[in-house]
Amino acid sequence: MTFSSSAGLALLKAAACVALLPLAGCSAAAEDTGSAGAGGKGSPVAGTSSGAVGNAPPLQTGGSIPDLGPIDSEPTEPEECKSVLELTIRDFTAMHPDFEAYRGINDAGCGMVAPTIGPDSKPTFVSGLGTMKRVISGDFSNAVFTACAPWDWSPGLVVITSQDTFNQWYRDVEGMNQTFTVPITLLDAGDGTGNVVYDSKAFFPIDDMGFGNTPNQQHNFSFTTEGHVKFEYIKGQKFTFRGDDDLWIYVNGKLALDLGGTHVPIAATLDFDVQAASLGIVPGGNYQMDIFHAERHTSESNFRVETNIRCFEPVPVVR
Repeated sequence: MTFSSSAGLALLKAAACVALLPLAGCSAAAEDTGSAGAGGKGSPVAGTSSGAVGNAPPLQTGGSIPDLGPIDSEPTEPEECKSVLELTIRDFTAMHPDFEAYRGINDAGCGMVAPTIGPDSKPTFVSGLGTMKRVISGDFSNAVFTACAPWDWSPGLVVITSQDTFNQWYRDVEGMNQTFTVPITLLDAGDGTGNVVYDSKAFFPIDDMGFGNTPNQQHNFSFTTEGHVKFEYIKGQKFTFRGDDDLWIYVNGKLALDLGGTHVPIAATLDFDVQAASLGIVPGGNYQMDIFHAERHTSESNFRVETNIRCFEPVPVVR
């Protein structure tokens, strides 16, 4: 087939360009020799600059094309969870009345907070002394929590001043506390059990930080600790804590370990199998665990965690 006019030749070139467009990436625009009125310049294709020599714009087939990402990308693998507890530490001023409030009552503490966690994932204050006494076995150097029991005597003095003062423990309060994030890593216990452990007999994660070390002390006492994680419940799991002072652990929104109050280091074990019914958990389910701790007395600071849960997924903290 032949064409006798330049217009026919241009039409042939345009047809060839369209046919080869997916392979050659050429522009579907005619050459500037096409009729465009005086000056002989064709109108620029929409989306391009007149006279531009750069790469051709992407082919449009009508309407916008959604960006689906690289077609050769591999599916994203879930981030590997680790035996790490991301802790929020709040340093308090010496002005707070709940700190340095030790009354020498190691059995005070059961029932100081509500049995279900609050709507903002914080413990809810119930009593400054506790609705029941804590029963412990062993001596002061090896105290172990055994049960909560009705009071058979009246200690009289409270160890938490009020609901208002307690509400400051795990919330940011300008001028009263300063907040830091401190990760602690649980390491293999090395005893063949498969457990992981973090053990500190001098738990002072914010020395020389915040409001500074406690007057006349070598460390920064008077702080609270908060952590939130998710984990998969597998039969046989346990979580043991030993330390001072207050400690509350909620699982699935229910109080699972209750060591409130200022006291000597006390050990207690959360047995998930034994407590599964009361916590509303079943094997294979994923649940949230909320940990609340306070260091409120300058005699010492112990913090020991041992567990066979080896996979924690951090949960953001409500400030």
